[in-house]
Amino acid sequence: MHLFKLNVKTRISLGLICVLLSVLSLAMFLGLVPAEESAIRAGRANLCEVIALTSSDLISHRETRRLERFLESVVERNPAVISAGIRRTNGALVSVFGDHKQAWSKRSSQHSTGTHVQVPIRSGTNRWGVVELCFAPLRPSHWSAKLMDPWIVMTAFVCLVSFVLFQLYLKKMLAHLDPSKTVPKRVRSALDSLAEGLLVLDRQGRIVLANQSFSDWIGCDPDRLLGRKADRLDWKLDSLHQAPWQTALSDDVVIAGAMIELCLPNHPPRMLIANASPVLGHDGKSRGVLVSFDDVTQLEETKRDLTIAKRVADDANQAKSEFLARMSHEIRTPMNAILGYTDVLRRGFDTSIQDRQEYLDTIHGSGEHLLALINDILDLSKVESGQMELSIEPCSPYKIIKDVVNLLRPRADEKAISLAFRNQGLLPKLILGDAMRLRQAVMNLAGNAIKFTEHGGVEIVARIDQPRAPSNSDLAAADQTFLAIDVIDTGIGISPDALAKVFDPFTQADTSITRRFGGTGLGLAISKQLAEAMGGRITVSSTPGKGTTFTIHVAIGPLNALELIDPIDDPELQTESQSPTTKVQQLPACRILVAEDGSPNRKLLRLILGQAGVNVTTVENGQLAVAAATKEPFDIVLMDMHMPVMDGYTATAKLRESGYTQPIIALTANAMQGDQEKCFAAGCSGFLTKPIKIDTLLAKLAEVLGSLPPTSNPVDAASIDTHPQLPVRCSHPLEDIEFLEIADGFVQALGLRFPAMERALQAEQFESLANDAHWLKGTCGNAGFDVFFQPAADLQRFSLEHQISGCQLQMKQIKHIASRIDLASQIAASPAKDLFQDSSRSEQTATPIDSAAQASGPIESTLPMEDPEFREIVLHFLERLEIKLREMHQAFDNQDWTELGLLAHWLRGTSGSLGFDQFVAPTHSLERSAEQQDESAMRRDLHAIVAIASRIVVPVAEGE
Repeated sequence: MHLFKLNVKTRISLGLICVLLSVLSLAMFLGLVPAEESAIRAGRANLCEVIALTSSDLISHRETRRLERFLESVVERNPAVISAGIRRTNGALVSVFGDHKQAWSKRSSQHSTGTHVQVPIRSGTNRWGVVELCFAPLRPSHWSAKLMDPWIVMTAFVCLVSFVLFQLYLKKMLAHLDPSKTVPKRVRSALDSLAEGLLVLDRQGRIVLANQSFSDWIGCDPDRLLGRKADRLDWKLDSLHQAPWQTALSDDVVIAGAMIELCLPNHPPRMLIANASPVLGHDGKSRGVLVSFDDVTQLEETKRDLTIAKRVADDANQAKSEFLARMSHEIRTPMNAILGYTDVLRRGFDTSIQDRQEYLDTIHGSGEHLLALINDILDLSKVESGQMELSIEPCSPYKIIKDVVNLLRPRADEKAISLAFRNQGLLPKLILGDAMRLRQAVMNLAGNAIKFTEHGGVEIVARIDQPRAPSNSDLAAADQTFLAIDVIDTGIGISPDALAKVFDPFTQADTSITRRFGGTGLGLAISKQLAEAMGGRITVSSTPGKGTTFTIHVAIGPLNALELIDPIDDPELQTESQSPTTKVQQLPACRILVAEDGSPNRKLLRLILGQAGVNVTTVENGQLAVAAATKEPFDIVLMDMHMPVMDGYTATAKLRESGYTQPIIALTANAMQGDQEKCFAAGCSGFLTKPIKIDTLLAKLAEVLGSLPPTSNPVDAASIDTHPQLPVRCSHPLEDIEFLEIADGFVQALGLRFPAMERALQAEQFESLANDAHWLKGTCGNAGFDVFFQPAADLQRFSLEHQISGCQLQMKQIKHIASRIDLASQIAASPAKDLFQDSSRSEQTATPIDSAAQASGPIESTLPMEDPEFREIVLHFLERLEIKLREMHQAFDNQDWTELGLLAHWLRGTSGSLGFDQFVAPTHSLERSAEQQDESAMRRDLHAIVAIASRIVVPVAEGE
């Protein structure tokens, strides 16, 4: 029991002694102990003693012969005796046995040795002589025999066997002494489960323990790390002079938070935070060091990415700050003109009709400039968010470029520079593309060219560009043809350094250029995105001081599928629009049902439609509208979509479910694309937005009435042919170039599709006909031709039901409507200012709605207040407005956000129709903030609405 309490050193020493004794015992058992030579010497000594006694006895009896025969027999019978001789005391050699003389002459000493022995012979007490014996050497004299020396053999045996046994013994002992083996399994499992790497090092820096996480980083088993020097691993110390564990061992201090990098072959560097703590023994001295490693690679990469992102964000911030500064300049300049000239007109400082027209033109031009800025920002936002959608329709590239030239020519004339267009070879008559976006891109490039050109001019060149030798890897582009449009100017040019960032948004080539020429830096970025969206690209080449050439390439399909013309030789393209008449056409006699919850709107619509010659019936909600439409015949229903009791969506759906087929036109203050689709999904056949524009409303009704017979007669072929030939007009304002292109593209697309629809009808290909009808139903509303919606929907239904007669009837109706489309007069018409506006202004009497002070001048209704009926409608609205404002404040105090949103929606839809467009923006904002329950935004919007209401004035009527 006491043995197991000895220290490790004593236990190992005792074990080695036992092993050595065991080896020696084995050597003795095998006879390897060197005792043979001593035995031989003892034997020879005994032999000499026998010869001495025998010889002395024989000589004493004078038996010399017998002595000789005795010695002879000794030499013969003992191989170790080489020779023998009898020598007298006087030195005479009496007898010789063997080659004694030669053997005895080799003795190296006069005394007896191991090979030459003198045995004395006595006769009585006197010495008679000696017997000389020559023995064979105990060891051979050659070198190999020396290796067989017993001591050498025994030493070699003991060393060899001891080495083997010591290896086995120490291996077993070291296994018991391995620190990693002394750790309990549950503790070792816990260490291996840690995400941190752990190492235990001895005083020499060798690894005596490694957990699984550290081994996984190295990519080897933990046992293979034992005994390795930790310093020999692939460390990168960076700013550290030595490894943390070296410092901890040499100074006996704790090292915390040392950053170290582990660089492994074929692996990314791993950033670690090392913590080293000395491990103390029983005597208080350091026996090793415990090192822990925290992997912060991901954290360091994140910090690096954040640093890069911060730098990029700072650069973007700076760019956007510069952009905002430019935008502020671009906005304030036209706003100054708008507010200034508006104030001049408001104060009556204009002295002639020419002055007034000049001021109005300046205001209109400044407004167009602001609209262009807003469109640029919105387009860039759409491009960056991936929401830019193209409307692919047939369009004329020549017309697009010609429109751009016509629109920009006044700007070029102002700078006294030329602006010209020429075609280089034949051009396609029509291409499939987004005409609005192509026009926008060319407009941006040409506008930039004019802005940066002081002398000379700008030339736009269009040509067909077909790749000459497409590579085998780009077979898809082999049949692709591009329309190339060059915009060439003789302006200031662009430096090579600036060319690299010329298409970056929010940036311009030089801030000095910005101060000199203005601009926001968005046009080229948007044009580049638009070109790429149309399957093309924009390239630029420039020589500073001489000019710049921008080239836009647009994919237009295979060349053999295009009709090529010379625009100069095409009379169709060269025909100028004729001046339209400005007379407002009266509507045919008909009955119209108006469903509108706002009393001022009902009165306004009754007044407008009554003056247009229409019989009008009004109701207050959708439920009454359903009841009225099912009891009495109406040609058209004007349906407000947001009403109490029953809204317009539900009312329209109920009418359609009951089989009501007359047109239902939606009236709503929500003008987003999704709202329009929602109205059509409910069953509406048309769509008008609030505030109601008189010209737009009458044009829309004229289109619908022109395509329908009176309600008393069923729709048949005869009635279609004999119906009055009222022109079909687009509901969009075609003075806007984008709406013009949409309408023109729709008309051309319909012209291309209609022959195919007739062929499909003749071949009774109902599926194809239904697809075309679905296309017509989906695109007519966006193009401003809602009059096609109902017949297209009926055609789709009849096609799916395979009703040939119904399809024929709807095709005739669609053809009849298409034949009466008159875009020419509408395009040439100047924008209507206001149908009932009078240029004269009477003396005004302020009627404040609230006690708030007037903010920035009086506000009047744009309706003709000299008309008693219009005046009554406006006065009634102002009475309702005061009540509604109190209800808004009460709803806000009660936190009834739903009611507040409904009141805001009522005011937005009613005020715009009654000529108070100032309410549209704040009421829309209030409606949205009420949905989001943003109390601070609602308070701000309410304040703005009250401020606007406080500025309303009513002109004094004649005779008052």
